[in-house]
Amino acid sequence: MNFPLLSLELRKNRLSAASVTAAFLVTLPVARLVASVTGMEPAKALEAILIGWMLLGSPFAAALIASSVGAQTGSRTESDAEALLPVSPARRAGASLGAALLLLAAVTTLLVASAWALGATRR
Repeated sequence: MNFPLLSLELRKNRLSAASVTAAFLVTLPVARLVASVTGMEPAKALEAILIGWMLLGSPFAAALIASSVGAQTGSRTESDAEALLPVSPARRAGASLGAALLLLAAVTTLLVASAWALGATRR
């Protein structure tokens, strides 16, 4: 794998990864609001939100990151700008896929680490 090409792809897709991460971090305080409105215990509300992120948010994050990587790879301006790079299209596609997988792994790690740190995984 060409690491400069991978770092280029990661820099191109930092906005989509940052938006998914910000959306996740914004939902954590929402657990307190959900708990006060529904009468649930705050820990149970947090656990419900984290389960929702694991079931719905992670696939949505994967689709968002993959679609942004695919759109940038397929756009005409990006293709024209990157056509000058001495790298085969297969290597560029591999770097795009690698970047998408790394960004998804980072967001998933943040989700699991938050669940562990906030005690939602402890019984």
